[in-house]
Amino acid sequence: MNESNSIKNGERSKAKVFTTIIKSIIVIASVLYFAYYLKGSIGRFPSIDWNVKTALIFSVCFFLYCINMIIAGLNWSLLLNEYGDFLSPFNAIRISLLTQFGKYLPGNVGHHLGRLYMAAKHGVPKFVSLQTIFYETLILTGTGFFVSFLGFLLSKERSFSMRIEIIPILLLLGIILFPFFVPLVNRMRIPLLLKITGGNPLKAPKIYALVFVVFFDLLTFLISGLLLSLIINFAFHVPANDILFLTYVFASSWIIGYLLPGAPAGLGVRDAALATGLGLQFDPGIALATTISFRIIATAGDGFFFLITLVTMKKSET
Repeated sequence: MNESNSIKNGERSKAKVFTTIIKSIIVIASVLYFAYYLKGSIGRFPSIDWNVKTALIFSVCFFLYCINMIIAGLNWSLLLNEYGDFLSPFNAIRISLLTQFGKYLPGNVGHHLGRLYMAAKHGVPKFVSLQTIFYETLILTGTGFFVSFLGFLLSKERSFSMRIEIIPILLLLGIILFPFFVPLVNRMRIPLLLKITGGNPLKAPKIYALVFVVFFDLLTFLISGLLLSLIINFAFHVPANDILFLTYVFASSWIIGYLLPGAPAGLGVRDAALATGLGLQFDPGIALATTISFRIIATAGDGFFFLITLVTMKKSET
């Protein structure tokens, strides 16, 4: 028996090492590609005319990013509420804002681990946090795929015989049917899923909660598209009014960065994907400058909320 367990543990270790190597190769390749893209486009990098108007535009972009962060915390609060009255919306959002900076740690899971720890200090059972984070990730990823796919259909609309109007209907149908799939998944008792959810069966969120979470996720992607539009239009003075295009390009790059846990906050991976996507419609210099600007705004927003929530939490404890 011990020998059998040793063999299984050895196989798992080998699989883990292999997975880590593959992820590392993808991350390194993405970073090198972004560096290559940067080298080829840096000469076409547009200059920014720094004045009051430009400062105002970047302040608005910063504000929009902050709204997205608050929405993320609100979504977690909605999912937590399905399990009981553990945290007030204010505390849930505050914990979410504080721990988001953890995504910059290697592995891109520090924000999840931080939330588990902080939530536990407020009396939230570990399995509840694990399940809500699982649902949050699943819904956000699914919404990102939906936005990317919808953008692809809209860009290729003439070559599709199906009507575009059916896509929102399919999204709503998926939301309605989602709770019915949860009992089926529980019966399957998938080992990896049981590990993620703390060995407890999944609890299906109510329809109204799913609708709100999906709506807010869609809103965050749309806000990100608007943010990119503002940067290109007003910082670099290039017309960029196709917000739907910008939204689905951002969603696609976000998905690519999110599905590679080895890259801290999608660094390099997401940037390369976003710059490439923007390059389909804009000059490479504009695409690169916009990508870097967005990364600076996002990092500044994450750092701002980390410091603010850290200070306010310490003051409330004294």
